[in-house]
Parts: sequence; structure tokens; C-alpha cells
Amino acid sequence: MGKAKDNVLWIVVCIITFFLGVFIANIKSLQYFVIDEKVDIVAATSIIATFIIAWYVGTILEKRNQGNRTQKELILKRTEDAFKVVEEFMIKVNTGTISLQEAASVFKRINVAVTRINEALRYAALPSDASLNTNIVTDSRALKDLLTDTPRTGSSANSSLQVQNGIVTISPDRMIEIESKCDSLKQNILFFQLFINKC
Repeated sequence: MGKAKDNVLWIVVCIITFFLGVFIANIKSLQYFVIDEKVDIVAATSIIATFIIAWYVGTILEKRNQGNRTQKELILKRTEDAFKVVEEFMIKVNTGTISLQEAASVFKRINVAVTRINEALRYAALPSDASLNTNIVTDSRALKDLLTDTPRTGSSANSSLQVQNGIVTISPDRMIEIESKCDSLKQNILFFQLFINKC
């Protein structure tokens, strides 16, 4: 529908331009203007080419740029969602306890988000940065290890993680490591957002 509307508009502009030219050609004299009845083919071609280029830049390229901006905004929204998942996770971990099931769910959400972002980049024909992807996945796995590397039953009670009834209790030392890894993960997601913005 939009393409047909553009074509009709283009035809109407051409018809108006043609009749305007005929009207001006029929006027023999104007008070302050002298109209030459000879047509300079080079000047006419130059005017037509300028008009076509202006139309192309003004409509086709602008639509393409708008489409690219919209695609990037949607992809950036996905990266913001992944960033929020990490921030929400940090808030929960800062209490000192977290459900083991909830911790595993967060890592899955982060990895799925990164996979979906890369699929969206491929679909939009935008480049992806393999090293940033690797850094995000590596940080996510390291964070998972920090939260799920619990001691075996009967091991020392001085462990940095303890699980009881599916709840992980985190020691202050392990908490510092987890916060550091969360910060690294957030930083890499931010770099990913900046990379997408540059595309």
C-alpha cells in the first residue's frame, strides 16, 4: 500500500511539473523576466537529475535509515533487558542468600538473551562482535560457578557457599567475587550496546 501511494505521488508531481513547464512556455513575456524559447539540453538534464537525486535521498534513503534505526532500537532494548536481569540479580544476591533454582534461572536468561540478540543482529544484517559475545558468556559462566560451586554434603562448614533446603548462603568473601563478576558482566553488556549503536 505504501509503495503504491509513493508511486501515485511521484506521478502527480511529474504531471504538475509538466503542466507548469507548458504554462511557463506559453507565457511570452513577464514584466521582470525574459523567457528564452530555446531549451539548453545540458541545463534541463542537470535540473532533472538534481530533482531525481533529491527525491531519492529524501525518500528512499531516509526510509532505509529509519528502518535501520528502528531495528537497532529494538535490539538495544533486548540488551537493556539483559542488563536489568544482572542488576536485579545483584540486588537479590546482596541479601546474602538466594534460591539455587533462581540463580540457575538468571544464568539461563542471560545466555538466552545474548543468543536472541545475536539472532536479531543476523536477521537485521548487522555485524556482531565475537569477542564481546565470548566475554559475556564467559562472565555468565564464571558467575554461575561462583554461585553453584557448593560444597559436598558433610564438608567443612567454613565454605564460602552453603546450601540448605535449596537456599544458597553466601559468605562475604564470595559476595565480593560475585559483585566483581556482575560488574564485569554489566560492563561487557554495556560495550555490546555501544558496539550495536555504532553499526
